[in-house]
Amino acid sequence: MPRRGPHRDLTRQTQDYLAARLKAVRIAKGLDIAEVVRRTGLAWNTYAAYEKGKSTPGLAVLLALVRAMEMRSIEELLGGTQLLLLMEEEEIFRE
Repeated sequence: MPRRGPHRDLTRQTQDYLAARLKAVRIAKGLDIAEVVRRTGLAWNTYAAYEKGKSTPGLAVLLALVRAMEMRSIEELLGGTQLLLLMEEEEIFRE
């Protein structure tokens, strides 16, 4: 089944890492999905799709998630530069 959304060209490995990282950070911060959704204004099913690797957040959503999870940067949210480099290679941040 093809992935939906503007970033459907991400490799499965990158998509899975991003999904796992979002869930791990949320849990480490002591947040449940309801709180993340409340803080970001995202729909429940949209955020759940990010954590399940069925959809990929764009830059604006990543920034909202950084704020919601009280982190300093997208790099911190994503666990360092490796994922950012992969996403740049796959042109996720280009319009």
